[in-house]
Parts: sequence; C-alpha cells; structure tokens
Amino acid sequence: MKIKRIIDLLDEPDKIKFTNELLDTFDKMGLGVLSKADFEAYLYYLLKKHKKREIALGKYDWVRLLKVTPSKLNSMQTLSSVKFENLEDKKAELFEYLVRELSSNPIEIYDLEQQRLQVFISDMHIKLFIESYAAENGYAIRYESNPNELVIQFELFLQLLDEIEEHFKTEFNLREELKGSLKKENQNNELKEALKTNQKFSSFFIEKLGMTAEKQGYAEVVKVIGNTSLQLIMEYLKAQ
Repeated sequence: MKIKRIIDLLDEPDKIKFTNELLDTFDKMGLGVLSKADFEAYLYYLLKKHKKREIALGKYDWVRLLKVTPSKLNSMQTLSSVKFENLEDKKAELFEYLVRELSSNPIEIYDLEQQRLQVFISDMHIKLFIESYAAENGYAIRYESNPNELVIQFELFLQLLDEIEEHFKTEFNLREELKGSLKKENQNNELKEALKTNQKFSSFFIEKLGMTAEKQGYAEVVKVIGNTSLQLIMEYLKAQ
C-alpha cells in the first residue's frame, strides 16, 4: 500500500490518539521543553506509533512523506529511538518491525571467508536494537559507507533467526511453512536435514560453517533460510 499523504497513515481513531498524546505531552511538559530537533523526532515517533499496523514504510517512503533528506531522517529516527522509544519494552513489537525490515530487502553474502552477511535496515531504532542484541551476545556490527547497511556474522544472524522463530512459535509453525514453500532448487540435503531436526538453526549450521570446503554451500543455505522464513512470517503478519 503506497501512502501519498501523512494524514493517510492514520485512521480516524488513531488521529484522535495522536492528537491527544501530543497535547498531553505539551500539557505536562510545556511548549518550550523540546528543541526543534527533539520536536521533529517526537512527531516522527507519534506517527510511527499510531500509523495503521498494515502499512510498512521503508526509508525512502518516510523521506518522501516527511519531505526530508535521508540523513535528516536518520537523525530524527536516532533521536526518536534514544529519547522516546525503548529497546526493552514491547519486544514483540520490535520483532515484528525487525521482520518487516529484513524481509523488505535481500540478505547478501558480504564476506564468505569471514562468514559475514550484509543486511539493510532503514529504521534506526531497529538498527540500534540489532546493535544492542549483538553486544549482549558478544558480537559487533560493522558498517560500510551507508549507515543503514549492516555487516553481521552468520552466527549472529542465525541466532537472531532462532529468537524470531521462538517468538512466533506459539502461533506460527515456521519450519512447517518452510518445508512447503522452498523452491526445488533450494531444497538441498542440508536444508531438509535442518528442518527435520529439533535443533536451532544456529546449533545446526554454526558447526558446519567451519568446514572450509563447504562454506559457500552453507552460506547460501543460511541466506535462503533467512530470506524465505522472514517473507513467510511477513505474510503471516499481514494475514492477522
């Protein structure tokens, strides 16, 4: 769904919630408490919070709607994340946003020898969530010239995929859906074997990724699992 106007992001009840929350903030804190940059970030935060759930906006959708530069959007998103959003609360919501982000852009193999993938994250709050998650698990995120491109280890991505699967497990059987949806050319023995076991993806593939002669094959499997599973979960979310 392509949105042409900011007002179309919100349905009528959410327009009221948006307005009430904005006025309530002014009532509690006063009109002059927020700087111009903070106020812009706060308006972005409210739009993101109250927009229609089914609308998924990428970086350039926000740029077009808000009529700002990509760097300005990154700044607004970072301020929103630091000052108004929370990485600890609403983890379910964070996982849904993460799935939307990862499923909107292809996952690429960045460095086979160093076992790294490249992903694109347009929402700086989700980027900070991944950074926080990586740090908690002993990893570090790398960036290229584009701050929205993240270079992460295969192991970290698989671990993150395990958590996503666990989060949706009670309502959505990811592995059953994967078995039925993978293209024939992707149904190699390693992937079939992984889906048949009860092992986490990380447990199954991390050991195999150490085998130099088969790195390329396993790296492709990791990429296929990531892209396909995220698309399946995204379809599940849209159906809700």
